[in-house]
Amino acid sequence: GLQWNRSKLFQAYGVDFVIGSVHFSYEGIPYDGSQEDTDRLIALRGGVEELWAGYLDEVIEMIDSSWEMIHVVGHLDLPKLFAPLPEELRDVEHSSHFLARRMRTLLEMVSDLNLALDLNTSGLRKGCGPYPDPAFLKRANQLCIPVAIGTDSHHPEELGRDHAAAVRLATESGYRYYVSFYRGIPRKQPLSGSDPVHYRILNLASEMLKLRLEHRLRQETPKFSF
Repeated sequence: GLQWNRSKLFQAYGVDFVIGSVHFSYEGIPYDGSQEDTDRLIALRGGVEELWAGYLDEVIEMIDSSWEMIHVVGHLDLPKLFAPLPEELRDVEHSSHFLARRMRTLLEMVSDLNLALDLNTSGLRKGCGPYPDPAFLKRANQLCIPVAIGTDSHHPEELGRDHAAAVRLATESGYRYYVSFYRGIPRKQPLSGSDPVHYRILNLASEMLKLRLEHRLRQETPKFSF
């Protein structure tokens, strides 16, 4: 199903940034549609672990095929909305379970490709906790993956909701900064709420350097800007 979404992306020329995410399974069933949808997918795949394994594989494939066109990887653990997060994934740093290994591979891929990670507050209002789980966020910080904070708003009243909770979670996970974008160019911003003027020179240098890259590489988030 990537072709349709990629065609949409080509119509979005000039946007500040693009989030790449997976909503639909290979079976055509949405991961965040309803409890009934998720139960059906669990039955088709043979269990909760198998559902998660398929989802992680699909996110890895999405990144592999789209990394040059996206800036942020969206809601890393979306299935937890209706399928419980396996305990083996909560110890992602040390567990030898195949799901933990797969999540480590995914996060290392995000780091290697210089992408940012979506710190998404929509799970708070939906009752499943923020995306991603704090365990994944801490691992992302260890890998120097920047976070982009968003509310995944589908209605005006959701814009900015639970932003303070996201800032607190990022801080508790070891982050001091978040990243914003202007025409695809990353801008380092302090989580503390202090005046971002201090970072203006760094952001300007990042912008100037990025403009010197070949056009096909300009979607990358330069690691040196963090």
